[in-house]
Amino acid sequence: MNQGIIPTPSLLKSELLPEPTADTGTQQSELPSIVALFEEFIQSRISKGIKHGTKKSYTTNLSRLKRYVATGKPLQVDGYTNTVHQHIVRTLIDLYNLQPNSIMDFCKQMKVFFNYCRTDKHITLHQYHADIKSGFVQTDRIYLTENDLEKLHNVVLTDSMVRVRDAFLFACYTGLRYSDLSRIKVDHVIERGSYKLLSFIPEKTSSALQKKVKRVEIPLIGRAAEIIERYSSTAGQLIPVITNQKMNEYLKVIGMWAGLTDLIEVVTYEKGKPTLKLVPKYEKISCHIARHTYATLSLTRGVPVEVLQKALGHADIKTTMVYAKVIDEYKDRVILEQISFRDGEVLAIFRSISPQTEEIIMSAYEQTLESFNFEVIKRALQKGLQVDMIAAIVNLPVQKVERIIEKIKKGLA
Repeated sequence: MNQGIIPTPSLLKSELLPEPTADTGTQQSELPSIVALFEEFIQSRISKGIKHGTKKSYTTNLSRLKRYVATGKPLQVDGYTNTVHQHIVRTLIDLYNLQPNSIMDFCKQMKVFFNYCRTDKHITLHQYHADIKSGFVQTDRIYLTENDLEKLHNVVLTDSMVRVRDAFLFACYTGLRYSDLSRIKVDHVIERGSYKLLSFIPEKTSSALQKKVKRVEIPLIGRAAEIIERYSSTAGQLIPVITNQKMNEYLKVIGMWAGLTDLIEVVTYEKGKPTLKLVPKYEKISCHIARHTYATLSLTRGVPVEVLQKALGHADIKTTMVYAKVIDEYKDRVILEQISFRDGEVLAIFRSISPQTEEIIMSAYEQTLESFNFEVIKRALQKGLQVDMIAAIVNLPVQKVERIIEKIKKGLA
């Protein structure tokens, strides 16, 4: 403005994200194009046994690189600096309106790609090679309540929609990912005493790159057992499942018909900018919501988190805790179940006693609660729970729990 120039959005953008120039390392290179090298990189990963979904993700990002290069922007492997990286990320957001975790996925793949260029292709990168960061944005994971599942169970549908609904409900009762739901066979069901269970190796852990293969076992009880009985005549396949994309589309329609219209607040991103908006719950239903529902409702019903970890096939209990959206409710229920009287009963007693007696009772109550916390912490330690999880259960600061644990270990408790 001091120079008599009117500042416009395009002017600001060109100043903040300048086009790559020769001094940023985009001079002509004798190396193969970044697109050709990325194609070689994908083939090398395929030869190492990556899964179909990972290959599809790599191919998607290859298409994005091709589109970026097609806009006339120079892009060299040995000229990939921070300026170039910021420009390509900004362009991808503008072209595709990518969500933050899609950008994270792109950045993570580019880090692996450049590592391949260094170690496998022996390419010397720019001396100021981009510092590529791939931070994960924790999204708000919704889940369905018992009442929501009941509405879905009772809604009147066409035969084709019934199959979609049943497959989704089965996933809600078992916690299956779509990748496993779509491939589970009758042979995966085994009998154990008075009940049946699913026994399978999750598709996600069956890659040649995985260090350890885990087997998951999930009991089939209640409505889960009823659903598989309904499709017992289906040859081979346990439950008929359509494609993931189509199933997600139909689930939103089914949710609307079932009356899942409660408004929930969500964060959406438009060209990288977060916006808060209220949407009906049915708009957010997808196949993976079934897994969130299974995990969350299991915790509220009293399933220990370490047991849930095994059922979901998680290697780290922290991953399981991501699904525990109602961990505070879970914690409160555990505490209240262990205490022999309810708060309402205590208050009723307090109204009929003198202040002196109330003080004596409160002192005794606090001592009882302290003894209870010691006992809970002891049992939690025996089960191998982490300190932060124990602190959440007994509703105490981590530092105080650590001091109690020291006393327990010294035999003073």
